[in-house]
Amino acid sequence: MRLGVIGTFVWDVIYGRDPRDGPVEEWGGITYALSAFDAALPESWQVVPLAKVGSDLWPRAREFVSGLRRLAPDAMPIEVAGPNNRVRLEYSTDELRSEILSGGVPPWTWAGLRPLLRDLDALYVNLISGFELDLETLQLVRRHFRGPIYLDLHSLLLGLRSDGLRVPQPLPDARPWLECADLLQVNEAEMSLLAPDPMALAATAMQAGVRSLVVTLGKRGAVYVVAPGFDR
Repeated sequence: MRLGVIGTFVWDVIYGRDPRDGPVEEWGGITYALSAFDAALPESWQVVPLAKVGSDLWPRAREFVSGLRRLAPDAMPIEVAGPNNRVRLEYSTDELRSEILSGGVPPWTWAGLRPLLRDLDALYVNLISGFELDLETLQLVRRHFRGPIYLDLHSLLLGLRSDGLRVPQPLPDARPWLECADLLQVNEAEMSLLAPDPMALAATAMQAGVRSLVVTLGKRGAVYVVAPGFDR
């Protein structure tokens, strides 16, 4: 079984995570999900990263991916010309932070993504940057891919100022995005940009065809709602 993982490799420079220390530089973005899948998936599953990496960080990305035990033998992120996504994170509390983006790899087109989906059994899409693919491309994925799709809206709900600062930004018409997901994830702040409370979002999501909604709540855990007959 093969799990495709769409997202973005991000090189983080983190300030204030531990006030006693200086800034920390490390991989972030989709690497967290890849590490989690590598630890949690049974041996019968393989991970297929579907990500583009800028040439400046390609050697580091290749080294990271090569260390995954569940990596499919024919899988590797795609190197592209130009600077990779880099983010400066400044924490004011354990959960509140500012985020400044520089660089950025190009989004997927349907022509580029379609042949990579053929041998996949399930698809995990995390919009780490919010620019991984546009709605039309995701709708084509939904139309042609027969396996389950897990969608984390993430930075789709962040705008981008001219100085790179990411700021909360409502999604004017969320339903077409929700219609592309079997399983949907947002955090509490993202949920507030979509609906007044989890149940209101759940109603909208279930009407759009989502079978499972997860709202993460930081240290308080998460809440989830599933459609009747959903098999975890």
